Parts: sequence; C-alpha cells; structure tokens
Amino acid sequence: MSSDRSSLVSPQFTAAVREITERSVFAGARFGVAVCEAAGGRPIYQHNAHDIFQAASTTKIPTVAYALALLGRDFRFHTRLVRQGTIDSAGTLQGDLILVASGDPNLSGRVAPNDKLDFKDYDHSIGAPKARAVERNPLQVIEAFARGAREAGIRRITGTVLVDVSLFPGDFRELGTLTTVSPIVINDNLIDIEVTAGERAGEALSYRISPLSGYVRFIDRATTGEKGSRQTLAFSSERREADGTWSVVITGTVPAGTTCLLGFGVESPSRFARTLLVEALATAGIVVEGGLFGPSVTSNAVPANAEVVFEHVSPPLIEATKVVLKVSQNLHAEVLMRVIGATLRGAKGVDAATAAYESGLELLKRWGVDTAGAVQSDAAGGIGYFSPDFMCRLLVRIAASDIHEAFVYCLPIMGRDGTLRDIQTTSIAAGHVLAKTGTISYDDPLNKALFYSAKGLAGYITTKSGRRTAFALYLNNYQRGPSSELDPNHPGQVLGAIAAAVYEHL
Repeated sequence: MSSDRSSLVSPQFTAAVREITERSVFAGARFGVAVCEAAGGRPIYQHNAHDIFQAASTTKIPTVAYALALLGRDFRFHTRLVRQGTIDSAGTLQGDLILVASGDPNLSGRVAPNDKLDFKDYDHSIGAPKARAVERNPLQVIEAFARGAREAGIRRITGTVLVDVSLFPGDFRELGTLTTVSPIVINDNLIDIEVTAGERAGEALSYRISPLSGYVRFIDRATTGEKGSRQTLAFSSERREADGTWSVVITGTVPAGTTCLLGFGVESPSRFARTLLVEALATAGIVVEGGLFGPSVTSNAVPANAEVVFEHVSPPLIEATKVVLKVSQNLHAEVLMRVIGATLRGAKGVDAATAAYESGLELLKRWGVDTAGAVQSDAAGGIGYFSPDFMCRLLVRIAASDIHEAFVYCLPIMGRDGTLRDIQTTSIAAGHVLAKTGTISYDDPLNKALFYSAKGLAGYITTKSGRRTAFALYLNNYQRGPSSELDPNHPGQVLGAIAAAVYEHL
C-alpha cells in the first residue's frame, strides 16, 4: 500500500478517505485511489495507485478515447440499402435488395429528430428493475429503408433480401449482457419483453413485445410467483421448427403484482434485420418473392458501384459515444472498436478488432501515455485491468487533447444522469463529478450475498475551491449482503462518497 499525503492534500480529505476505506465491512476488499491535477498530471493523492485492479466498465474510457480521437467526433455511419439488378416498368426488381451493414449501433428508436441520440439512464439492455427502453419506434430506421425502396419505384423483388455483414463477424457475445456483437444492430439486437405478473401465485403472465416480428415465436411456460420472491425468467436457445419458423421457450416466475422489462438478445442479428426489413417492405406494399425465411446474408461483397436505393446517415459519433458512456452500453463499445479497425486500416472480418487495438496503442504512444498498468482485452470491460495511476494519466492526456470537450460531454454526471443518476444525489458534489462507473458482481449463494469483484469510478472533478482534477477509484473483492443501492456501504455510493470528498476538501 502506498499513499502521498503531501501539502497538496488537506487533513480533512485524508480523514474522509480513511473513514470510508477502513470500515470493517471492507475487510478483505481492496481500494485503489489516484487523484491528480487535470492540467499537467501532478499527483495530489495516491493509495495503491500503481496496483492493477479489475476495472469493469471504466474500460470504456480508453475505448471511447480511441473512437473520438481516431474517427473524429463528427464521423457518421452510412448504412445503405442497395439493389443488384434492374427495375422494370412494372416496378419489379430483377435481382436482390441488400442492406449493407456499416457498424452503426443505433439503428433504433434512439435516433431523435434533432441529429441527437436519446437514452434512458438505466438502459433496456441491463435487464434490471429500473431498465427502460427509449419511447420511440424501434423500427423507425428499418421502416425508412422500406419507404425508400418504394419511393425508388420497387413493387416486387424476384430475388431476395440480404444483409452484407462483411465488415466484421457477428458470431460472438459481449461479456457483460451477452448480446451478440455484429455490424448490423437493430434495437441493440434486442427484443424488449415487458412482463406483468398476476396478483396471485400460479396465475398467467401477460407480455408486451417490441418489436413484434416473425423472427421468433415465444412459447410461454412461465407463471406468476409468490409475492416478494425473486424474478427467475429464462429464455431457451432459438430452435428452428420444421416449418422454417424459430421458437424460444420462456420459463421461470415473476413475483406477484410486479412488472419487469427484459431484453431477449437475438442470436442472429443478420436474420433479425432481414426479417424486420422484409416485414417492413410488405407493409410498404413491396412483395419479396424470396419470402420471409430465405437466406439472411450475402457471401459476396457488394460492389462499390451498386445502385443505392436509400441511405441512412447517423447522427455524429459524439452522440454514439455519449450513449456508450452515459448508460455503459457494452454492445456499442464492442461495435465501435471494430469500426475503428475496419475504417482506419481497411481490416475486415476477425482482423477488425485486432487492427483497432493496434490503432489504440499507436494513439497512446503518440500521446505519450505509457501502458504500464494497463491490460485491455475487450472494449466494454469484461476483461479490463488498470491501475488508478494509468487511468489518471490517460484522463490527464485526454484533458490536454482536442477531444476533451467531446469526451466530457459523454460522461455521466453524479447524482444527475446515466449510470450515476442515483449516486450521492443529496451530496454537495452532485452535479460536479463527471465520471464513468463500472461494476462486475456475482451471486454468492453460499453466503446469501453479492460479491463485487470490481467497482470503479474515474473521470473529472472541478472542486469546490476551483481546482480541476482527474481521478480514478477502484474497489475490488467486496462481499456484501442484499441491500438498497442507496445504502452508504453500497459500492456505488462508497466510491461516490470518495469523489464527493475530492470535491469538498481538495
């Protein structure tokens, strides 16, 4: 354990940190703290600052820094609907209609009319009681493609509808929410299922599904559980039936008198996108002779000179990175990393992620950020390990770069929004801490407790005295029993309290 209690640190701050970190509930846990001047990086306070900690979603800090610095805050995704073949006088396309995936993670209801992206503080991807989906049509972009096809004069397609996913593979799941990562992303590759229990155990459940489609049929074998019981709903794997349809079985219980929102992560984003587009085309009055259950993807790269039927241009990248940091969107972080590799190095397929990490390392070297104390194996935080010192040094360099304003715009604000919405809401520091949080926890049935292998908080604070600081806080290996998120010993509130001490006493 190391610490720096120089003249830069007030006794009140040291006492406040000790009061928190030396509580008996943290026996066996480990803290890491680094606070430094945001301009220049002079250390202010350190505690285990050079030890490496499991960093959870604070890993998204370097990921977003790579994206903003390498692609630019004004980078936009161009998702094209193209045709191969000619359109005759009757409006028949003699060929295929192809949706060319661009890696845009926001082909969803997030897109707002003012070139912005909306978000809910607790994203629908997390599957927690507070989870909410943006209240806008999740198929608005897909429906725009269908309208564009009709406006281009298409009334019938003799071939089929395909999705070009050659940008990078879409066959693995990110490590947090287990959503399938792919270059085509409709509604975050989720089907939202709002489940309402009955008033008594054993009663049937009611479901509201969005978007409704022929992608999969849900077979309900779940029921209402006892009041106060745990929600135990589970989905089977997707199964193809003899008639070509796909089904998923829902089992488990939902406590009586409650409602929950769950996200079913589709196993094949390309088939999901194709199904939704074929259905939207039908609604627009366009017949696809290939039918709903044809092949989903094209094995051939779409020629650059293919005739564009419709193009969706995303809001600027700063809006996409805002979603990544504000709500800690794992899928989007993984997609953005691969877009970096595909865009900057022309790397496609499995090479896109490797190329992105190479580009990230080159950026850190140009910035003069030594990667001692940094291990990054994914973009979202499932395998991210950093020392508080490294994270502080990175934040200092971001503060000196031309992406600083954009980066700060994306950060959650403690006590105000995003994943920090409920942290230290009554503290005088609320509204003054801009930071990324991160959590990895596991059920501990042996002790009827939760085990937090990682909790992190890192970002910027302009203190009450006007000092601009960068900071990184980590808490690893903390075991605690069930409690409210507002409990002062909840790990989120604990790190928030240390950040509040930085605001108040430094």
